[in-house]
Amino acid sequence: MTAAHPAPDRVYACLEVPDFPLAALLRNQGGIRKIAAAAYQGKAPNFFLCAVSPAARAAGLAEGMPLAQAKARFASSRPGEEIEWLERDLSQERTTQLELLDLALTASPLVEDTASGLITLDLTGLQDPA
Repeated sequence: MTAAHPAPDRVYACLEVPDFPLAALLRNQGGIRKIAAAAYQGKAPNFFLCAVSPAARAAGLAEGMPLAQAKARFASSRPGEEIEWLERDLSQERTTQLELLDLALTASPLVEDTASGLITLDLTGLQDPA
């Protein structure tokens, strides 16, 4: 009879990029900056927001909002200010996701492409670099 050995504790980490569709579009421009920006998707005339920057969120914009409503709300809440309206680019998101996976693999050989803008790393057994 052998004694049961407890399973080793698992240690996980996640890399998450908030507002990933927008971050993927803006990453070569310095990322989500302090200016207002929003990404939209859909088919005309039914475009809706899929990601908003913190500055756009502060102006009352939110994911799921119809683009026409978002434009009206931004114009009324921030008269004279500019916002970048960007169409979602799935190809750019795939490229950015692959780069995020490459980054995760520098920390652990065990990674999972969990969702768009989200990578899970298994850090169990890795040595502390300190």
